[in-house]
Amino acid sequence: MFEQKIFQQFCELIPGLTTRQFSQLCGRSNNYYCSLQSQNLPMSNTALIHLAEVLSYYKDLGKDRAHTQSIQNLLAEEIARRQQKTPRTSFEVQRLISQAFVRIAIERDRSQSPLPISMGW
Repeated sequence: MFEQKIFQQFCELIPGLTTRQFSQLCGRSNNYYCSLQSQNLPMSNTALIHLAEVLSYYKDLGKDRAHTQSIQNLLAEEIARRQQKTPRTSFEVQRLISQAFVRIAIERDRSQSPLPISMGW
């Protein structure tokens, strides 16, 4: 199951990680992960995105960048796979949603990037 694989990847990155700590990294209550496992439910996309954000923080700290990037890739691929499984009425709707994602990401990146410095002579 995908969730177990992600948990194991995090355990390799953070030795001694408990299920409670992992649940907190998901941005959820202490028993989130155990509850999912006992009910055989998938993690929410919001929790997966939160984990990807946590990994960005770990990369900024210099923690095993290659391993954190590979886990982020797994998370992104799972979210994309789930998005593809979501029923849509038409290809046009799917394309519009994808374009909206890109547009929002570009706007966010622009707002977070420092303004260019130009020096005139």
